[in-house]
Amino acid sequence: MDWSIELAGANAALYLALSYQLVRAKRIKPSRAGSLRDAFGVLEKEVKKGMPSLPPGHTWREVAAEAKRRGLRVDWVSFGKSMEAYEELRYGGSEGGGTDYREVLTLARELERLK
Repeated sequence: MDWSIELAGANAALYLALSYQLVRAKRIKPSRAGSLRDAFGVLEKEVKKGMPSLPPGHTWREVAAEAKRRGLRVDWVSFGKSMEAYEELRYGGSEGGGTDYREVLTLARELERLK
């Protein structure tokens, strides 16, 4: 009889932990970013919260270097391509359409998890 109470308690704790992680994982949704510009906007908000030690006027390369130093799990090749496309969009007048920005949002999620 005693083991059933312990088992029920362990089961409740497991489901509570799983539910908490699912809620945290869904905070930043890809649908929040409909474009490359939006994705970097989401990332900028998370960088301000998750990397307060970066100086004002930091570059995306500094953000990437700090994130790599922290061991965040991001496909850095894809992130680099997104970063280059974003720089072309901002400074070169490119449209930036068709660029895969999923890794930008992945980095934003990773930064959010650090909080």
